[in-house]
Amino acid sequence: MPVPNFDDLLSRIESSRAKARERDALEMSAREVHPQADLFLPATWGKQQRAVPNAIVRCGLVAVLEKGAERLQLDRAEIASLDGMRVEYTGKQWTSDEIDVLMQLIHIGRALPLGSLFVVTGHQMLQMLGWGRSDESYERVRCAINILIDATLRIRCDRPVKPHTKPLTFAGRFVKDVTIIGDEAHGGSRWQLAIDPKVLALFDENLYTIIEWQRRQGLRSPMAKWLHLYYETHDEPHPLSTPRLHALMGSRNQNMSSFRQTLKKAHQMLMDKGLVASATYDPVSDTHEVKHLRRISHASVAALVA
Repeated sequence: MPVPNFDDLLSRIESSRAKARERDALEMSAREVHPQADLFLPATWGKQQRAVPNAIVRCGLVAVLEKGAERLQLDRAEIASLDGMRVEYTGKQWTSDEIDVLMQLIHIGRALPLGSLFVVTGHQMLQMLGWGRSDESYERVRCAINILIDATLRIRCDRPVKPHTKPLTFAGRFVKDVTIIGDEAHGGSRWQLAIDPKVLALFDENLYTIIEWQRRQGLRSPMAKWLHLYYETHDEPHPLSTPRLHALMGSRNQNMSSFRQTLKKAHQMLMDKGLVASATYDPVSDTHEVKHLRRISHASVAALVA
């Protein structure tokens, strides 16, 4: 048997290595261009609707801050939540701005495989949010996106939302791979970003809620906006006490009488806007109870969208 030429042997080895490097590079490129290409958010809501994960609404992630109050910078802080849930958050406190901006990003990103990069502009976001086009409005968008970029959340819900399902667990960010494109003057900002594929864990059939976006846009009160999302995530909301709502909203208003009156006004606003059928307050138990209008299931919405 002939002995292989040493130089030929080295050449074949190097050729094999080069092909392997080329194959690995192509596979890496494909993963970067189409990451998690088989994972999509559900497409069960229409153009005038938005979707929000229940878990991030049923806790103190979104704070209702008094005018002029500074947002807190939190580090793995356990925040108030419903019984059976444990939520830890790192980042700057959210307000209704962050949850509203996140709903727009989710709405845009659902058309692409999770993890795929897409570009949004300040002008586009303001049109969707209905915030106007002032410098202050552009700054609100920039602030909200910056907070979302740095936000990390850990959620564990020990109570299955439906039979034969595992407890909900989520740990991570909502958006990733963010690049700021262009200058920031007068809404010139553009962001290239992706929805983190881990977010899919929050969008199982019974884990998210579809809302009518235009109706929410009519709300200006931060407390009314908080109550709106909270009640929307419940088919039959249980009565909640004033102290419980105070904790869930992350309020720093120590005047409970003042807070209680603001709550009553916010509930009245929901009724005036036709977002709930009724809202009553029981002074004996110090509880607030809301009754819904007729609800539409996700399955019904999916049939309308299809």
